Amino acid sequence: MVIAVSKYVRLMRSIWTDPDWLDLPSRSKMVYLQLISQANISKTGVLPTVPRRWASMYPDLEVDDILAAVEQLSQAGFVVADFDTEELLVRTYMRYDEMYNQPNGRKAIAAALDEIVSGTLRAAVEEELLELLADPSGNPSDNPSGNPSGKGSATPRTLNLEPRTLNPEPRTTAVAVLTDGEWESFWSAYPRKTGKAQAEKAWGKLKPVDRTAALAALPEHVGYWQRNDTATQFIPHPATWLNGRRWEDDLPQDRPKPQRKEAPGMNAVRRLMEEAQNGS
Repeated sequence: MVIAVSKYVRLMRSIWTDPDWLDLPSRSKMVYLQLISQANISKTGVLPTVPRRWASMYPDLEVDDILAAVEQLSQAGFVVADFDTEELLVRTYMRYDEMYNQPNGRKAIAAALDEIVSGTLRAAVEEELLELLADPSGNPSDNPSGNPSGKGSATPRTLNLEPRTLNPEPRTTAVAVLTDGEWESFWSAYPRKTGKAQAEKAWGKLKPVDRTAALAALPEHVGYWQRNDTATQFIPHPATWLNGRRWEDDLPQDRPKPQRKEAPGMNAVRRLMEEAQNGS
């Protein structure tokens, strides 16, 4: 089972107090339980839409039966389906999985969020994630449908807005919070402390793999600046370094240290001093 037993029990107890759940037909309830127990469900609660495979697990259901159940679950607010991208979101899954409370779990969620193709599903995940991060109890709603008051509450048709109507900031904010430990490591190591807000925004836009690469390459760049006595004003702003993917740059050769030039006649003076020491 993907969800730990204690968390699964918590979900099962709360689900039977949700009026929207109680109103669902038995077939839709069964399909929902099937969805949340799939081995390939991601840390955000998203899984590929494979109704033919799901139907094959029942002796008496056809693909049309599964699709009808998914539509009923969607109307009730328990799932969000995007058949264009063949993805399905089990809403409130993150709330019960509770991975967002763990540093490594937040990294895993950020990586899973980046893998979502559907703009509609991504918006729904970001909305719930921001609610969870804003509420230390991690329990903004006890209903697995995500609806705050059961009957009469909002359905996915009103909650899951198209990406063009969303403020573009939530995803940046959510990812930045999820990866705050990595961000602090970057900011602490970067030698030029200029434009922190812009740098944090640039950091939040990076994919997890790019953040890892940037952190790995930063010590080499810092070492180059230190060895070559690079003045602070000639070190790129951190936001510029991130937006320009400068961690991928090949660093130039270290500048040769200038040789010290002696004043004219110093060789003769040194020779006279050596002769005096030798008593000649």
